[in-house]
Amino acid sequence: MGGGLGRVSRHPEYYLTDGSVSFLTGSTLFRVHRSFFERESDVFRDLFASAAEEDPQSGSDARPFTLDVHPDDFAQFCWVWYDREYSYGQQPKENWVTILRLSTRWAFPRIRELAVRELEALHLPPAERIAIYNEHGIDDERLFSSYVEMCRSPTLPSEEEARLIQMDALVNILQAREDAQRKAVELGHESPTSACLEDETLREIVSRFKLKLQT
Repeated sequence: MGGGLGRVSRHPEYYLTDGSVSFLTGSTLFRVHRSFFERESDVFRDLFASAAEEDPQSGSDARPFTLDVHPDDFAQFCWVWYDREYSYGQQPKENWVTILRLSTRWAFPRIRELAVRELEALHLPPAERIAIYNEHGIDDERLFSSYVEMCRSPTLPSEEEARLIQMDALVNILQAREDAQRKAVELGHESPTSACLEDETLREIVSRFKLKLQT
């Protein structure tokens, strides 16, 4: 909500002279276009509507909306709308994880899907993808494929991979690998491993253990 200002500084890039709403994060003042937030997010639509009833000056520089988020993270979130270079494909993983986290928290479904799409394009290791998607409640075919990939790996999950994913997921992966190896033995493979199986067979085994993450 809005509040009084102490010593603040304007963000060097996202304090826009033609902006229509002000946000304060820490001691940094942002002024951006309200229409983006109203168009995309029920959370912000409700915030603006309720604040207007209480104080018509809400969202001005004198009474900005305060956000409990680091200024750098909010700047990265605003970048999605204001990137003049259209450099989505040049952003590192950390930037898209920040955008995913805030779009999930503030209910921006289109931006959330954009973040997932760009993370997919980075081809993250499956354990890292599972950890990120689990943290943000993403449970879809892309996540399922990560489990299949871990089950197909010729090596057991490493200590680092085990640390990244949840214990129940790790147990399910190990159980699925054992079932896949037994299936490979039944099919007569000379050196049976989970990697011997056809995609469809391995996916059926993974499905039985319900490896999709719980939201």
